[in-house]
Amino acid sequence: MTLQGLSLRQYQWLGRLFSPALLAWDSWRALRQPIYHPHRCERWARGLPAAPLDTPLLWIHAVSVGETQACAPLLNALLEKYPQRAVLLTHMTPTGRDTGRALFAGHIAAQRVVQCYLPYDLAGLTQRFLRHFKPQLGILMETEVWPNLVASCAASGVPIGLANGRLSEKSLRKALRFSGLAQSTYAKLSFLAAQSTLDAQRFMQVCPRNVSIVGNLKFDVHANDAQLESGKAFQSSVQRTSQRHIVALASTREGEERLLLTTLKPWLAAQTCPPLLLLVPRHPKRASEIAALLNELGLNGSPLMLTKTN
Repeated sequence: MTLQGLSLRQYQWLGRLFSPALLAWDSWRALRQPIYHPHRCERWARGLPAAPLDTPLLWIHAVSVGETQACAPLLNALLEKYPQRAVLLTHMTPTGRDTGRALFAGHIAAQRVVQCYLPYDLAGLTQRFLRHFKPQLGILMETEVWPNLVASCAASGVPIGLANGRLSEKSLRKALRFSGLAQSTYAKLSFLAAQSTLDAQRFMQVCPRNVSIVGNLKFDVHANDAQLESGKAFQSSVQRTSQRHIVALASTREGEERLLLTTLKPWLAAQTCPPLLLLVPRHPKRASEIAALLNELGLNGSPLMLTKTN
């Protein structure tokens, strides 16, 4: 068996083989990070919340915070267009679930949105999940294309597709290492909507198929009044302290900080009054790594503020 020739059946057997290790890891994580303990049984397709009675479900999977925020225009549009339906909103991270609860509190109270964790990608779990909720349509946000999940939807007659799709060079290389499994999985999608032409080209390298280019849903998100006021208050408090302009490097990923800081360093040094530079990494746990990078680049003495985002 080669990685490129890995089939769905072989992937499923590997899932069964390693499921005890997955259970042990899941238990260890829940002990080490108590935030993962609540609703943990949902990850094993147990104790799933009840679906609204006599209300067909449309399902959106938004793995974490960014995807949950990005799906807001889509979710609201679906609820407006289909007033007799509800939305099942699934996540993989506690912060994503908390974000969904805050964004859609009104819809949740009205029983038009139901939240839970998506089960791990084991065939028995995905099948049990689908039997419980019986969604009429599945929409995966950005990157979350799982072989068993997609195969279970195809077997159950549930159309499923990818919205706001993106595929980085790193993810493309990974997909091509498992080209047989990746191609068969992407081929089963009912639709694939990419963020950009480059993303579409990468998807087609994995699986030659129709790919729509629809832009990034995040540009359709509108900040509410409370968020705008919070942003203005933060900007005012920083400017009162420093009396400088602010440059923000926001929601950065691994490798991006080095590129951006290396490019900005000469410009920062040339400024009579250097701006306050805010670094907002997408993953908070990388804060110490970025601090080390600042030292390496000799920017530790510059006017930098290291903050974080979920």
